[in-house]
Amino acid sequence: MQIIGKLNDGFILSASEREVAKLIGFQYDNNTTHSLRIGDDIQISELYHFLYAIAQEGNTMRESVEQIRKYLDKIEKVPMPILNGEQREIIKKSMK
Repeated sequence: MQIIGKLNDGFILSASEREVAKLIGFQYDNNTTHSLRIGDDIQISELYHFLYAIAQEGNTMRESVEQIRKYLDKIEKVPMPILNGEQREIIKKSMK
């Protein structure tokens, strides 16, 4: 992608069909035709914000998983009451 011009509030870009396809989220192959036309508006900012939000959710989930693991480590250290073998196996399986 190359900047080929300047506008008052932006730039004019030159991009290959492959670059534009990837930019808007398509996997490009030579047999794919895209319905883009001159004058179409590609909402890059919205795409970016959507992907950023997904990444943030991933971070939140990772943090939650870490907290759950910490709690499980603590729970596993709690001594079990005296149980028969079958009860002990059921509890162990449920903790995996």
